[in-house]
Amino acid sequence: MGDCVVLLHGLGRTHRSMDRMAEALRAAGYATVNIDYPSREGPIEDLAPRAVGAGIADCERLDPRRIHFVTHSMGGILARFH
Repeated sequence: MGDCVVLLHGLGRTHRSMDRMAEALRAAGYATVNIDYPSREGPIEDLAPRAVGAGIADCERLDPRRIHFVTHSMGGILARFH
């Protein structure tokens, strides 16, 4: 297996806002995990382990060489907080 990319959307968005990026990454040979999380329904300290943890777990099931993150706005905050 090659590399896997976890995609995390921004505040007030859904995973669909990252669909085009996921498609481009898959076309470039990456496995992708596009995580949806309720960005307005909890504090960062609750959302980060849920969203980032789910992304890592989903990628790990694919046995990748490496796991990368592509984020937007709040998705980046979650990744950094985790």
